[in-house]
Amino acid sequence: MYTCVYIDNMHIDAKIIYEKITGGDSMVIAIPALDNNGLKSRISEHFGRAPYFAIVELTDEKIDVKHIANTGEHFHGGSRAIDVVINHNASVVIAHSMGQKALDNLHQAGITVLKTIAKTVEEAVFEYKQGKLPEMTEGHVH
Repeated sequence: MYTCVYIDNMHIDAKIIYEKITGGDSMVIAIPALDNNGLKSRISEHFGRAPYFAIVELTDEKIDVKHIANTGEHFHGGSRAIDVVINHNASVVIAHSMGQKALDNLHQAGITVLKTIAKTVEEAVFEYKQGKLPEMTEGHVH
């Protein structure tokens, strides 16, 4: 099921966004997580300092989740975090917020960044599938 979303007063068909990003097939999403608890993992408020990244592979039939430990130090711009996202072929990041440098680096890598207020990975994935997540256009300043 897809819905229409409104971003800055523009009507956008969520199915078109989903198909543009995924090609209609599988999708890999990275979500910063506080714990390694599958879909029940809590989303980290801080992208670069997240202890884990939930790597979610989404297909029409199923949702697979694996967690990757964030073993690097936090760098402004989230260098290690961005490496995790890229190395696991994520084309979308869903986060509460992130620094402007990390956001710019992800965009330069061709990765779509979506904003959520969901508490868990499961809630964020549900919102994503419903087309309810706006694109993150501004990061915060450290």
